[in-house]
Amino acid sequence: MKQNSEFHEAEITVYCGENARINTQESLKQAFGIVDSGNGNVLFVNTVFSTRKLYELARRICGSVEHDGLHYRQVVMGDLHKYFSEFQELIAVENIKTIVINSWEFSNKNYTYKEKALFQLKHYADALGVTVLVYSQAKYACNSGKIAHGGLGKLAVIADEIINIHTNEIEKQERESAISSTRKINNLTYARSDSGVSADGELIQRDKKTVVEEFSSRELMEV
Repeated sequence: MKQNSEFHEAEITVYCGENARINTQESLKQAFGIVDSGNGNVLFVNTVFSTRKLYELARRICGSVEHDGLHYRQVVMGDLHKYFSEFQELIAVENIKTIVINSWEFSNKNYTYKEKALFQLKHYADALGVTVLVYSQAKYACNSGKIAHGGLGKLAVIADEIINIHTNEIEKQERESAISSTRKINNLTYARSDSGVSADGELIQRDKKTVVEEFSSRELMEV
């Protein structure tokens, strides 16, 4: 599973989080990270929180609100598709390379609006070469290329990849735990005796001749 910072350029990637707050936090970190990495300017589209609340989160999580290359746009909840002409003009004027949308559930108030938004997002990625990152509260795993009934809907069809934020975090914690355990094993007494532990946690036996030679060398050094 890929981390949030990894995505394919000029494609549509959907990130699924547990709630709107988590999605806003992750999407803000994502936007700041893209700009800092030098991968072009970012348009951050906020659909759910007030501007004041969004800026409060940005200050707390990222340390600031203003950031060179990062452009915010607050849209009326449910009316995302009405802003696409403005976004397209901004893409050209500000050389926007990535659009981050948070949160998809609050973007379109009805089926017709959602259909228009889907085609526009596809246009951004395919025709304009813009990377589109969409954050959603979908609570179940689904595969890209197939309609997700009751959740992402057709967004799952046009998405090149769907990533579960919660699963990513669990996998990250498991990796860190495994690394920590290996280090602890290497520090145990038996790891410094006539056996050792490799980087991947496998026990390595050393022959007695090597152990004797090492012991003798230590004795000479202590004399």
